[in-house]
Amino acid sequence: MGTGGALWWRAFLLGLPVVLSCLLLAAHFSRADVTPLVVASLLLPGLLCVKRAWAARVIQLALVLGGFEWVRTLIELVGQRRETGEPFIRLALILGAIAALTFLSALLLRHPLSDRRVTGNDGRRDSPERP
Repeated sequence: MGTGGALWWRAFLLGLPVVLSCLLLAAHFSRADVTPLVVASLLLPGLLCVKRAWAARVIQLALVLGGFEWVRTLIELVGQRRETGEPFIRLALILGAIAALTFLSALLLRHPLSDRRVTGNDGRRDSPERP
């Protein structure tokens, strides 16, 4: 495998947490019966194929907002569990891990390999692709 293949593989691995985060958000919104956000969450990873800076920023914004949604859900569900005297530690750990994954997925788009994918070969953002 040449250098180009290795870079592709690393970029693919960097995209996996983004896709997983989006799928988890889609499942969350599906459970809440918020169809527009389910559709948006499922379409969002498609922007990984767009080699423009705005696409990466849209994904990052959506993931940061999704991370805050997980934190909000964590606070709400832990509060409900505490009121009823049910155990909540495992719930808090799982939702905390999902929130962390979602926030870290947004940060991964700042990785140099992701940035190289977004900027193209000439290093200018939002430049037209060369033939």
